[in-house]
This record gives sequence, structure tokens and C-alpha cells, in this order.
Amino acid sequence: METVEVWEQTLRAVKTHVSKPSYETWLKATNVHAIENNTMFIEAPNEFAKDWLADRYEALLSSIVQEITGHPYELTFVVQDPSMKEPIRTSQTSTALDLQLYQQGAEDLLKKQIQLKLNKHLSVEYIADSLEVSLDDVIQLIEQHQLVAEH
Repeated sequence: METVEVWEQTLRAVKTHVSKPSYETWLKATNVHAIENNTMFIEAPNEFAKDWLADRYEALLSSIVQEITGHPYELTFVVQDPSMKEPIRTSQTSTALDLQLYQQGAEDLLKKQIQLKLNKHLSVEYIADSLEVSLDDVIQLIEQHQLVAEH
């Protein structure tokens, strides 16, 4: 099975384990860069997303990759090389969200999602749960960027 095919199957499988907003925000824009020995290098659009994926999704992704390939790979997350015109995973077309994640970074997108939910007067606890981020992270972003519900 080709590397691209393995990652596409992995992404399809991971959709059943995470919420749609989490998939769209953190996983959809990832690509497999290379496999060397027992390590699979996964590209993330920026440093923030790379760290987020490593902290929160590495175990799930490793498990799914092993299930698909029958081989336990160590996953290493790297930042996409901006000079690459096309990602290795070329069978899927870029979406506006992919472009937005790449250009603005995942933290900016998360901040916008929090602001939209605040505007709907949703609780901070609900926002954290729906975005699959910690309550402390949501509160920190709200305070750091002085986010408030707009009337």
C-alpha cells in the first residue's frame, strides 16, 4: 500500500473518533511527508498545529496507522515546507479551510471559532468541549485576545 493511500485511510478512520470541527481544524490539512525505517513523518500546516497534533492526537493516529498497516510506526510531526507547491497527498483537492489553516495558523482559526461561539452566547465550558480543547486553553485565548460576545 502506498504512503499516500495509508494516510488517506487513516484520515477517513480518524473521522469516526473525533468531532467534525476537530477534524476540520487539526487533521484535514495534514499530509504524510515520508516514511523512513519505522517512522512516519506527518506534515502540519504550522508549528502550533504540529504541537497540538503531537500532544492530543499522536496516540489515536498511531493506533489507526498500525491497524491499517499491521506495523507499529512512530509518528513524528513536522511543519510543512512552504516552498512545496503541492503536498504529497494530491488526490484530495485543497479547500478554503486548508488554505485558511496554512495562511493564518491554527491558533487564529481556533480564536475565530471561539469568537463565533461566544457570539451565540454559548458557555465557555461548552465551547471547550465542542472544540475538543481544554477549558484553560479557551479561557487563556479569551483573556489573551480580549474576546467578548458581540451584540
